[in-house]
Amino acid sequence: MLVWKADKYEQSKEIEATLTDCPRLQVKPKRKCGTRRDFYFNCGFPQSTRKSESPRTCANQDGDLTCLKRRSEADEFCGTPRRDASAPTASHPPRTSPSCFSDTGTKPPESGIFGFMINISALLAVITMYIRYLLIEKQNESSHFVRSSCNMFSLCIGLMGCIGMGIVATFQELSVPSVHDIGALVAFGSGVVYITLQSIISYKSCPQWNTYFVCHIRMAISIISCIAFIPMIVFASKISMTKIDWTPDEKDYSYHFGSAICEWTVAFGFIFFFLTFIRDFQRFSLRISTEIHEDS
Repeated sequence: MLVWKADKYEQSKEIEATLTDCPRLQVKPKRKCGTRRDFYFNCGFPQSTRKSESPRTCANQDGDLTCLKRRSEADEFCGTPRRDASAPTASHPPRTSPSCFSDTGTKPPESGIFGFMINISALLAVITMYIRYLLIEKQNESSHFVRSSCNMFSLCIGLMGCIGMGIVATFQELSVPSVHDIGALVAFGSGVVYITLQSIISYKSCPQWNTYFVCHIRMAISIISCIAFIPMIVFASKISMTKIDWTPDEKDYSYHFGSAICEWTVAFGFIFFFLTFIRDFQRFSLRISTEIHEDS
């Protein structure tokens, strides 16, 4: 026990000697060092307000991050860490560039929320695509405006995109980048093909089942998504490193910037395209019947 207290005393002396080197930083021991030592810091603030000031404010006013680092060392030694909740941490630094879609969920706890919400979105997309398939099949019984095989092919392409979304949610960008990139390629590529096929089917169903205004909106979204998808793949293939935090002076930053813009354009294109199904679904009722067959 005596040896342990002696070691703690020597550590406190080293910390106190280090803290005195920081400009405008005064260390005042509250009580003698036994098993614990508390420090009061004064970085130029009045005595009545220095306890309410955060370490981040102190470091910013002094223009010297050394104060913040040495203060954190002393707090860790005392066992009472003090950190501003709004200050960026090492795992969540402030972003200085637009992030790709997958970059928003690479670190916990965002990664868990990201994976959960992507899986929920994929499930809702499957339900929406299947209802759209049934709606076209029902309309096609009386109008015969499209082949049933084309409608089925469109559904299969859409389901492949949903599987790609599941891969993106399961395999994080920094953990398994190759599998994550394959899932993203399948999700975005299949999604673009699906909305393009649905736009063509919508034109074939005019004017009985759709208005030309809605068809024009769907085709415009499809064209914009296709135009954004191609440079997204080109820019992503030219990025030589896999990282999250970028700065404008880094290599391949321009490729990352262009890929992020195109990726978000395609993603929002999917969302707006599905919103155009609202009027179609309002004229459609889906019922699920349950029957019990008794054993003979």
